[in-house]
Amino acid sequence: MKERIKGAMEALIRPWIEASNGNGYGVLLGPDDYFWGSNENLLNKTGMMLAYHAMTDEGPARSCALRQMNYLLGTNSLGLSFVTGYGENAVS
Repeated sequence: MKERIKGAMEALIRPWIEASNGNGYGVLLGPDDYFWGSNENLLNKTGMMLAYHAMTDEGPARSCALRQMNYLLGTNSLGLSFVTGYGENAVS
């Protein structure tokens, strides 16, 4: 059962890692993925990658998850933290 879960999770996260690797800011969102609540979607995917990393100790999943957090906290084209009240240059 554990192997089936890991396989299903890997099938989900592989395209996310590839998308992140192909983006200058390391974010896995594509041009049509920015909408109200897209950061929540990004955090859900980040959580999935971290759970997969915890099960497998696979480095690319962890690295991709960290890139998503960096993006949300200010490593983005605006240089803004998208988390209200967090970071040196947080949105208000």
